Amino acid sequence: QEVSFAEAQFGAEPVAEYRAAVADAREQLRRAFDVQGQYLDAYPEPEPAKVQMNEAILGFVGQAEQRVAKQAARFEKLRDMERNAPELLRQVRGELDRLEGQMQGAESQLTALRARYSPQALSTVDDSTRHARELLALARTETQNADGGLREGRTGPAAVDISDAQLALAQVSSVLGSIGAAASDLENAEQLIRQEIG
Repeated sequence: QEVSFAEAQFGAEPVAEYRAAVADAREQLRRAFDVQGQYLDAYPEPEPAKVQMNEAILGFVGQAEQRVAKQAARFEKLRDMERNAPELLRQVRGELDRLEGQMQGAESQLTALRARYSPQALSTVDDSTRHARELLALARTETQNADGGLREGRTGPAAVDISDAQLALAQVSSVLGSIGAAASDLENAEQLIRQEIG
């Protein structure tokens, strides 16, 4: 029933993983009942086997609870976001503008690194600015979708769009940070080599 409520509130696509978690939980509980049936049948099990069965039952039940609880927490967070969607959208726009403003500097830094170091040395960051721009475009689209949703009163889907935009922007921040980290690591390695030689 909770899954149906979530689907009505946020749409079918965001709830697909929730449905999968519930289906998996049912399968884990079925396995637990199967083991319990063996435990309670007419043929007593030796003590080590009983211990293994108890552990298996607890494991199946624990997996079922953990996966469903994770999805339930995700949708509870979306409900909180829905209540604060206009303010969160404002924050996302600000972060989007801030990160877009950093792109030129990041591209210049990467160009300088390419002039100084080999492609092999830059293999982890060589494509980073292109990837960051793709993520920024995704965040911009999700922001526009959220804005349209709020204007039309579709606050649930708007919350999902805001969440997707936040995730994309967090990845952009990480990607841009990796360029600075690579520059620092390469500079430190270069200094160590100079010290060894000198």
